[in-house]
Amino acid sequence: MGDMGDIFNEEKRRRQEAGRQRRTRANNEFPTAQRQAIALGFRLSRRNETHYTLTPAKMNKGWLYNIYPGKCRIYADPNRRGPFLKLPVEWTLIDVVKAAANVQRLMDRKIEKYQSESNQRRL
Repeated sequence: MGDMGDIFNEEKRRRQEAGRQRRTRANNEFPTAQRQAIALGFRLSRRNETHYTLTPAKMNKGWLYNIYPGKCRIYADPNRRGPFLKLPVEWTLIDVVKAAANVQRLMDRKIEKYQSESNQRRL
C-alpha cells in the first residue's frame, strides 16, 4: 500500500482508539450522570455498551435523545424531538445532563413569564 493508504489506516486506528476511550469514560461516569439526571428530573438509561437515552422523567411523550459517546453523536428521536442542547466539542454524559437541565430551566422560565403576562392581561 502507498503512503495514502498508510495515512488512512493510521487515521482510522486513531479514531477507533478515541472512540474506545470515550465509551470507557461514559461507562465509568454513567452512575454519577444517572444520579444527577434523576436529581434534575430526567431519566438517563444505558441501552447497551455504546447507546444511552435521555428523557424527561415525568413526561411519557416528551423528547428523547439517543446518545452515542463513542461516535460523539446525539440524535433526537424524529417523533420526539427535543430542544437544541449547547455542548462543548468534547462532551461527556454529565455535560449532556447539565445542558438538558439548562434548556429545561429556560423553558420553564418562559412558561412562567407567559403565564404571568397572561394573568396580568386578565386583570
